[in-house]
Order: sequence, then structure tokens, then C-alpha cells
Amino acid sequence: MKLTKLRNEIVLKKQTVYENDCFKHCVQKFISVLLTVAFYAWLSNGNTKRTIIKYNQVKTNIGKGYNPNTGKFVAPVSGIYMLAITVSTYRVGYSHVDIIKNGHVICVVLSENLKDLDSDTKVVVLKLMASDTIYMIQRTSYSLWTDLPHALNTFSGFLIKKIPS
Repeated sequence: MKLTKLRNEIVLKKQTVYENDCFKHCVQKFISVLLTVAFYAWLSNGNTKRTIIKYNQVKTNIGKGYNPNTGKFVAPVSGIYMLAITVSTYRVGYSHVDIIKNGHVICVVLSENLKDLDSDTKVVVLKLMASDTIYMIQRTSYSLWTDLPHALNTFSGFLIKKIPS
């Protein structure tokens, strides 16, 4: 009789532990959904000569990683991110835009055009730690082309997968 009662208590405890683990897993899933990061911004002012490009029109900013006042994306969580940058020029020769991570050039987007509109896009997948910073610098003296209301020069990205810090 005591053995049966003890066995039943063990089964109940296991069930409670299992339910707590399920609850913990559900909470973790919910938190991970809350920590989704995605942004999309575009440039409406072409005056970006030899300076950080401040994509001033923000359409999406989930996670608040992109700051239009500084032109910088700061990773709110550590993870694997996909980032895309489109550079458009119009009859100006060429544009040279550096993609910067924490103060170091990681790649370049070049757009060359003497006749009409030209757009070039660079897509990168990067491992970013929380607080890593990404921004663009226009290295040439030419302005990037803006043709309102069209979003011709854009900066966007999203978190593919969170990783431990």
C-alpha cells in the first residue's frame, strides 16, 4: 500500500516537472518571438557626400535596432542577420558606399552610371553580437539619387537566428 502511494507521488512529481518544462519552453518560445528583429529604411535626401548615410524614412523597425538619426543599425540581440543595401545613382559617374561593421569596412557597393539610373544591391549574412554596429559611408563626392516617393537607396535586414551571447 505504501509502495503504491509512493509510486503515485513520484508519477505526480514527474508530471509536474514535465509541465514546468513545457511551460518554460513555451515562455522561451514566446520571448524569442518578442525578440524578432527586422528593419527597412530608405533615403529621401540625397545629400550624403563623404559621410554616414542616414536612411531617414523608416518603414519597419521591429526591435528598434535601426536609428535614422545616426544611420546606424545596432544589433539588439546576438544572432545571424541578413542585411541588404541598395545604392542608386543617376547620371553622376559612380558611387562608392562602404558597409561598416564596428568601424571596419566589411564590403563595398559600387554603382557606376553616366547615362541613366543605375542600382546595385549587396546582400550579406553576418554573425553579429548584441551591440555590434553596422552603417554605410558614401565615399565619393556625388550624391545618391533620390526620387520621391520611390525608395531607391535602401538599407534593410532581419534576424535569421538568435545565438548565445
